[in-house]
Amino acid sequence: MTSDGIETTFDLLIFGAGGHAKAASDCAKDKYSSMCFVSGDDVNGEWKGVPIIPEARYSFGQWKQISKKAFVAIGNPSRRAMVTAELEANGFEIVSLVHPSAIVSPSAELEPGVFVGPNAVINADARIDRGAIINTGAIVEHECCVGPFSHLSPGSIICGGTRIGEGCWICTGTTVSDHIVIGDHTVIGAGAVVIKDLPDHVMAAGIPSRIVKELNEEK
Repeated sequence: MTSDGIETTFDLLIFGAGGHAKAASDCAKDKYSSMCFVSGDDVNGEWKGVPIIPEARYSFGQWKQISKKAFVAIGNPSRRAMVTAELEANGFEIVSLVHPSAIVSPSAELEPGVFVGPNAVINADARIDRGAIINTGAIVEHECCVGPFSHLSPGSIICGGTRIGEGCWICTGTTVSDHIVIGDHTVIGAGAVVIKDLPDHVMAAGIPSRIVKELNEEK
């Protein structure tokens, strides 16, 4: 232990200790030989050999001595955005994690903090903005843009030229037709088929999809 109370160092800090953090560790293990989960819920222990350390144990300065590389594995998009901004402000390097089985075009652009899960596909000239989740088996076709901190759930398909806004949740099995624009913080229910643009802060569902609820902007 150092004079600053640091017990050990790691190649990567994963902020979060839930299911998404476990999936993130699977993506990270081929690139980072050592990592730990940083729990915001004062959880202490380990999972499959990966230590779980409460965030409150150390200051940001001390965490940065443990590792300057961080990934935010928090499912809630607003919380994920807040923690990402806080880490960046404190000088951490936010990394992206891509599962070895995923296919990412050389011409695609991934910003920091992106998660690309097993068997996901990101095709030519697609852009995935910071903190977005492209989950298991999701497909992002050519020239699409997925906005910051949005989440494409397993098996969702986003066809060519589509624009997904910030903080959206595209639920499992959804298909979005080509050249569609989805507004910020919009939710699309599981199995929906989207053939028309959708505005900000709505929930849509069905085949074809229709707006079923207005969402509170503050949430």
